[in-house]
Amino acid sequence: MKIAISGTHCIGKTSLTYSLAGYLKENGFQTIVNSEKVRECPLPSGTKEKNTIEAVSWILGKQFIDEIELEKKYPIVICDRSVLCIYAYLLWNLENEKNFEKSPLIDISKEIFEKWIKTYDYIFKLELSEQTKLVEDGFRSTEKKWQKEIDELIEKIIKENNIKVYRIPLIKNEKRIQKILEIIKPILEN
Repeated sequence: MKIAISGTHCIGKTSLTYSLAGYLKENGFQTIVNSEKVRECPLPSGTKEKNTIEAVSWILGKQFIDEIELEKKYPIVICDRSVLCIYAYLLWNLENEKNFEKSPLIDISKEIFEKWIKTYDYIFKLELSEQTKLVEDGFRSTEKKWQKEIDELIEKIIKENNIKVYRIPLIKNEKRIQKILEIIKPILEN
């Protein structure tokens, strides 16, 4: 089973992903986390100013590679980010480039995205809220406007591609985990 924890930056994907994986492991399920790739990227990334097509393309490629490898080794893979989020950042970059309509990356990435998004058994989209706090960590952007732009782009992609997502509100992780468990329970029981 492959689970995607998706959404814009700084909304709790990582803490939820590791909390969910810990819960599943404690309850006897062999689980692994596919961690977010932005911090591993050898190219500058992580903020609006540092975000480039090349960096996001590297992150997307690394995401594919790691998902393929982990799915072969573990029955449950929880992805801290998914191609849905990364594709949104790629589109944001492409849309902010001159002559972006001419870029072959648009058609190539769209085709790959449309096929890859179907490989997730569950996609959980963490909802952006006015209560969402952007905490300075020396790496990620704390610009609220950009966070909202990316969230809106993710929503647009979901709608245009008719992607089934389960929406998780901004609540304590214990309650988020319970909501997720209610949804994935049928597969866990098999």
